[in-house]
Order: sequence, then C-alpha cells, then structure tokens
Amino acid sequence: MLKLITLNIEMNKHYQRLLPFLDEEVPDVVCLQEAPESILSYLHERGFVTVFAPMIIKELNGEKEKVGVALATKLPFSTQKVYYHGIEENLAIANGEDDRRNTAFVYLLADIEFGDTNYRLATTHMADTDDGREDGFQIMVMNKLLSALSKEESHCLCGDLNMPRGFNTLYDDVTKIYHDAIPKHYQSSLDKNLHKSGNKKLDQPIFDCYMVDYIFTQSPYEAKVEKMQFGVSDHAGVVAYISKLA
Repeated sequence: MLKLITLNIEMNKHYQRLLPFLDEEVPDVVCLQEAPESILSYLHERGFVTVFAPMIIKELNGEKEKVGVALATKLPFSTQKVYYHGIEENLAIANGEDDRRNTAFVYLLADIEFGDTNYRLATTHMADTDDGREDGFQIMVMNKLLSALSKEESHCLCGDLNMPRGFNTLYDDVTKIYHDAIPKHYQSSLDKNLHKSGNKKLDQPIFDCYMVDYIFTQSPYEAKVEKMQFGVSDHAGVVAYISKLA
C-alpha cells in the first residue's frame, strides 16, 4: 500500500514541526496545500522530487513568494498541472482584501509507479468561506473543479477542500462522485492550539466540527486513514495508506 500524507502547512509558519513529522513518518507521497515555494528545497534535501503549482503571491518574511500546492515523492512519477479557475501566468499579489477571488485554483494530477502498480492521485486547495458554508463563489469554483476532474481516469483526490461535512452542501455533491475516506469519528481537522482562531470566540465550534482536510477515493482505490496528526500545522496532517484493488 502507498503511504500518503496530505497537509495544509500554513505557509512557512510550522517548518520546525512539519519537517520532523515527515522524517518520522517516511511517506511515499506528500501533498501540501498553502505551501510556499521555499518548502521545496527542504523536501529536496530529504530526497524527494517535487512538483509545485503556484496559486497566489504572498509576502513572507519581507519577501514576495509564490504559494500554492506541492506534491513530493521518491517514486517514479509523471504529473500535470490543471488550472480550473485562473491561470499561472497571471498570479495575483495578495492584499488581504479579496484574495480568494484573485487566487488561481489548480490541482496537481500525478501518476505514481509503486511496485508494479500505477496510482493516480490529485491534490488541490479549494476556496474557503467565512463561516464554512458554501457561497456563490465557492460553488462556482467547486463546479469547475469537479467538471475538470470528471475528465480524468479514476483517482484519489486529497487536500484542503474547505467544505466542512454537515455544514457545507458541496460535501454532498462531492460524495456523489467520491467516497470520503476520513472516518466519521474525526470531526474537525483544525488544530486549536495552532490555528489563528484558536483563542477567538466563534459562532461555530469549528474545532469540534469543521472537517476540511480530506482523502476522497474512486473505485478501484481505497484509503485507510491511520491517523489525523495534530501539532504539525494549523491543520492536522492526514496519514493514510492507499490501495488499488485488482
């Protein structure tokens, strides 16, 4: 079985937690969201080959840096970037006002050779909303994502989808097409100790019921989630084993 970790790393804020976590887990494939381009050099030092798809430009440590999704593996693979809303050639610079509408949304699609078997894996970071419930913009972007993915062969989809199950109706749309591999006893993937909202009084108990980080599968793939690892970023890392049935 292919060992996968998917995780929103909140830019460069948690490298001191993230990198030891990856060293200890030794995954076959790593999918990162909200990843700055600078993370790639740390992954290369660990022997990973990486692919990066930028979504927006942000100021980190006083310098402008591309931020997006990344996939890393030590296995033979091929990959493609699919921008389903916006384009890579016209990345916006974040200004804190309406960044999500200026973001270029993309998924990475990789064919990974594991033993004698080819695994197809996609990762993305979906538009968020203020309260976790869908709005017109998120619906539009999600529809574009699902339309693009419908043209792909069977695959696993992982990442930060920003649609809490039980709150966001887009979850129902996605699970008509995919199987949600995250066990229901995991009710939130946000880390109260590290998330920016951890000390805020909120209308919704997001640290009790906002699951936003997922692994979705289509036949013949199955995913067994080993754990949700908290303490590595403002989101939990999902550690799972992917199998492909004959």
